[in-house]
Amino acid sequence: MQVNSKMLEILRPLSKWRFLGLKELQELASFPVSYWHIQRVVARFEKAKILKSFRDPWTSKKLVYLENLGKGFFGFECVARRSFHKSEKK
Repeated sequence: MQVNSKMLEILRPLSKWRFLGLKELQELASFPVSYWHIQRVVARFEKAKILKSFRDPWTSKKLVYLENLGKGFFGFECVARRSFHKSEKK
């Protein structure tokens, strides 16, 4: 799969959020992008098993998140997935 920098920039907000809808990805993109383009990029990354998606049962919105391969592919850790249960030693 060929990946260009614009595709990565579209999905960069997933580094800060655990799940995002397609509209939120469009709004948080660093440059103007159409909803149709977001759908294509998400479909390509789902096919490559970098992203996964599901439908929210209450709002019927499609939400996407990074798969384990996607986290390694993008080289960053999701802030929302960090464990905050570890106690700090003083």
